[in-house]
Amino acid sequence: MATDPFASKFEQFMDTTRQDVRFSLRQMARSPWFSALVALTLAIGIGGSTAIFSVLKGIVLRELPYPEPERLVAVWEMQDGSISYQPFSGPDYLDVRAQSTTLQELGVTTGRWFNLAADGSPVRLEGARCTASLFRVLGVPPLHGRSFVEDEETEGNNHVVLLSHGLWQSQFGGEPDVVGRRVPVDGVPHEIVGVMPEDFEFPTPWGGRDTTQLWAPLVPPHEDSDRGWHSFGGVGRLADGVTLAEVEVELEAIAAQLAAAYPDTNAHTQMWVEPMMKRALGGVQKTMSFLLIVVALVLLIACANIASMLMARGAQRTPEIAIRSSVGADRHRLLRQLLTESLIQSIFGGIAGVALATWGVGALVAILPGNIPRVAGIEVDTPVLVFAALTTIAAGLLSGLAPALFAARTEIAVVLRDGLLGRGGSRGLNRFLGGLVAAQIAIGLMLVNAAVVLIMSYSNVVSQEMNFKTDEVMVAGISLLGPKYEEPHQRRAFYDELISRVQSVPGVIRAGLTGKLPLRGGSNGDVLVNDEIFDPSSGPGNLVEHSFIDEGYFDAMGIPLLAGRPFNAFDLEAASAAAGLDISPVELPLVINRTMAEQMWPGENALGKLVRPRSAEEHYRARVVGIVEDVMQWGAERPPLPEMYFPYTSEVWGPLWANLVVQAEGDPSPLAAAIRETVRRIDPQIPVAEPTTMAEILHQSTGRRRFAMLLMTLFAATALALIIAGTYGVMSYSVSQRTHEIGVRMALGADKALVIRHFLTRSARLFGPGLVLGLVGSLAASTLTRSMVFGVSPLNPIFVAAGVGAMIIVTSAAVTVPVLRATRVNPVEALKAE
Repeated sequence: MATDPFASKFEQFMDTTRQDVRFSLRQMARSPWFSALVALTLAIGIGGSTAIFSVLKGIVLRELPYPEPERLVAVWEMQDGSISYQPFSGPDYLDVRAQSTTLQELGVTTGRWFNLAADGSPVRLEGARCTASLFRVLGVPPLHGRSFVEDEETEGNNHVVLLSHGLWQSQFGGEPDVVGRRVPVDGVPHEIVGVMPEDFEFPTPWGGRDTTQLWAPLVPPHEDSDRGWHSFGGVGRLADGVTLAEVEVELEAIAAQLAAAYPDTNAHTQMWVEPMMKRALGGVQKTMSFLLIVVALVLLIACANIASMLMARGAQRTPEIAIRSSVGADRHRLLRQLLTESLIQSIFGGIAGVALATWGVGALVAILPGNIPRVAGIEVDTPVLVFAALTTIAAGLLSGLAPALFAARTEIAVVLRDGLLGRGGSRGLNRFLGGLVAAQIAIGLMLVNAAVVLIMSYSNVVSQEMNFKTDEVMVAGISLLGPKYEEPHQRRAFYDELISRVQSVPGVIRAGLTGKLPLRGGSNGDVLVNDEIFDPSSGPGNLVEHSFIDEGYFDAMGIPLLAGRPFNAFDLEAASAAAGLDISPVELPLVINRTMAEQMWPGENALGKLVRPRSAEEHYRARVVGIVEDVMQWGAERPPLPEMYFPYTSEVWGPLWANLVVQAEGDPSPLAAAIRETVRRIDPQIPVAEPTTMAEILHQSTGRRRFAMLLMTLFAATALALIIAGTYGVMSYSVSQRTHEIGVRMALGADKALVIRHFLTRSARLFGPGLVLGLVGSLAASTLTRSMVFGVSPLNPIFVAAGVGAMIIVTSAAVTVPVLRATRVNPVEALKAE
């Protein structure tokens, strides 16, 4: 019977492979410490790469968890073609939704706080109001019950809520009959109509992590007078076969129609869209991709390190390989055997690397900043394991191919001629080892320079003058919602009593109120100053941040007063009385920041100046009574914007979502319990957000930069450790190969200084090219790091010099022991060994 040639060849291949694997395992057993070192080195590179890839996959590469996610877009308004994330107004949203044909559906949402009393104990929850259409846009049905319907977008019918899966578990014990139950939300009974799935991700048009726990219907304003109030983030679904360009063309036409119909509010308003994935990530993909490149460079250093080790070890196995070649083993067979050994070692390193990555992913998630989105999808799953397997194979080939090629070319005649040790090794081998050292140094210099730049950038961010106190100030969010606090005087009475009681707590220096905190963003609008007259055709005016505070806020926060005076009790009383009157415009006292004073009234005294809203209807007038120092409003890396502070009692923009600000004599942490108890005694149905300090808010606002800096520093330190080990190994091998030569030199009268100079010169020939290549690589890498630095150039000469100095110190430390060992060679013993 004829045999299948393919089956025969496959059987022969498998038989040979089994032999190679058994032989490789025996070789590893003979050198367990060497094998363990190789596996550990690879585990560091493979484990780091796998952990970072797991984070990248979970956040960036994983699709949005909605049907046909590529059709989801964020929809924004902007002014005069300048790309900005301006939310929709209610009337604009309704008009776009009614007129658009390129958007299959459009919904809007706005974040807010809710007070929920599920079991009698009130809790303050982060949630959102959204239109029923938004859930149709997403296409994710509730796990239990239903989502909202259009009829619930009207006052009186909107007392229904949807629960997140986490809230359902924590507040309702996961009870399946929760749908239909009525619970107090903001002091009013609401019906629970549904529970969303556990893996549901609510889109955050402003980016960041989804922390939404509760949803209620949004009642969009319909009146044309509300077109100037923008607060709704839009999410749309493209119609079948429609492109982003086609949507923007249509939106441009709709915006032009609205501009013609409503010139007072829409004369310069345009609209644009962006893929929802891009908006959800908010730029984090740049950081994660950069870190993946960094860890890949660390893996290359590990591979070069192992290649050096295998080359040195291969030189010791020269007699064995030469004998095998002399008895009939061809180069292809030897090459395959040596590569099998390298791959087997890499597999052990890969297994250890996956174990390291599994632990590392948990550590990475723990230190991820709170504004990184989509962290729930980070896990070591099948795609991550496939990546780890491919990385393991690639690492085995990269680290083992060159040593195998050199070893497979060994000939018995060369061994007989040069002796077992080769007296200095082949020139090709030495050149290749030198090239590996230079490559490691080049990559190491790039990583060290990037780490130094990121460390200095982070230091620049956190060492800025913030113009407010951090460690001594505690803040806690409070929302007065429900029938008991519908009227301004009811809210005023609560806050007056709260401030009075908190200031009597032992350890409290000063307490105050604010509608928003530094570093956490806020709201803004255009204003008119001096003799400016509202003209919708003139383009956008002066964009200014708005804050609402009480008389104690500046002292409690530690914001310096530069000129004039802060608010006093009379200001709050007058503003409160004016807010309760049906008159327009209301004139209010106003405190502004330094930037507003310098931009609006350069070279003038801003005190006494009048500010008005840039709108056809003059809702208020405000006269400047004080000027305070700037604070950063939108994070620690964006410069201060012009800002106005109104008395919170004026309620120019509706009820206050208050933040209680408390300055303590020392550590404010012990005051948290007292603050909660004080609020409970005034009204047990009003919950308090978990108190935190301004230091922690600053820490959170710099989270992404700190995360990148910490990992970059860790990877650079790992790279330096690998470089030390690799350089030490190469130099030790060089010394061992030249033992005979050193003995001869010393026998002929060479002193130790000459031997040291010889090896230091050889080291410099290896390090010099590596440093030059590293400088070139750092120049190329600066295009990637430029967007990640703050207050420093990515190629600052001082930091580059520091990186070069660090590499010199590292390499000097690596060669010190081998060079000193060379000076201790006994000439007699070296010659006798030959």
